[in-house]
Amino acid sequence: MANLPADVFGNLKSILGSTAHGEPVRVGDRTVIPVAFVTCGAGGGEDARGKDATAGAEVSAGEASAGGASGGGGGGMAIPLGAYIAGPNGVKFDPNPVPLVLAAAPVVCVVGWAVTHIVKAWRR
Repeated sequence: MANLPADVFGNLKSILGSTAHGEPVRVGDRTVIPVAFVTCGAGGGEDARGKDATAGAEVSAGEASAGGASGGGGGGMAIPLGAYIAGPNGVKFDPNPVPLVLAAAPVVCVVGWAVTHIVKAWRR
């Protein structure tokens, strides 16, 4: 049997490399190339306890997997960052402001909270 993790992650690497930039689209005299931040993760594990959970007795290695647990999972996402636009005046990057606003919102909230507490402590 082939090495499954190596096959999966080997293919995943080639998928990630091709999805960071989309296919160029021609719009009039311009060429637009979309850009995205792509990330993914996967994990797995098992718990092969060396004891029978019901009786507390030692069990052999072959029986240990029957009393243990295993699982795995994975996920991924792509966030559109913007697009490269190539035209008669050269190439420019046109950013997508939505990811910046979404990423900045928690930071602004934490900074606001911290400033509020610092000012309250300073007034005492």
